[in-house]
Amino acid sequence: MAGAIKFTLEYGYPFWRHEGYSGMLYSHAGIIMEMYDHTNFEENKFGFTGFLSGGAATYPQQVRRDWVLRQLSDLLGAQALKPTAYFDKVWTDEFILDGNQVIQRPHQYNGHPLLQESYMHGKLFFAATETATKFPGYMEGAVVSALKVAGSCLSLPPHR
Repeated sequence: MAGAIKFTLEYGYPFWRHEGYSGMLYSHAGIIMEMYDHTNFEENKFGFTGFLSGGAATYPQQVRRDWVLRQLSDLLGAQALKPTAYFDKVWTDEFILDGNQVIQRPHQYNGHPLLQESYMHGKLFFAATETATKFPGYMEGAVVSALKVAGSCLSLPPHR
């Protein structure tokens, strides 16, 4: 999570659902980069959770909150301006910055050479974004990995 800012908003009711919105958001234009409806299973707690732009870490929490609410009000209306609670966590905090980091950086160990091999005499392959040597940890990496394994399977002699 290093380098990420996770946020949560709570509301008294799911106003976005009543307006026909899913609560899912992906954006390259505002402070919110991605967001999801985070209503609980019992549907008695309502809200959103998601991730903010990494550059927002340099601003105080109140400024981040104001920008989040402004972006959501532009998209969902004035009701978005009235959450019952706002929380966010900047994961690049003092714990990480002081040199005592035990959390691995994102995608640091993806594409390990052992994950590129086949096992069980060519019957088992690993294909996932974590095994990709290009774009690891992203959808593009999953596609690269899948194409590589598909190519390996197609070039193998038939199993008897």
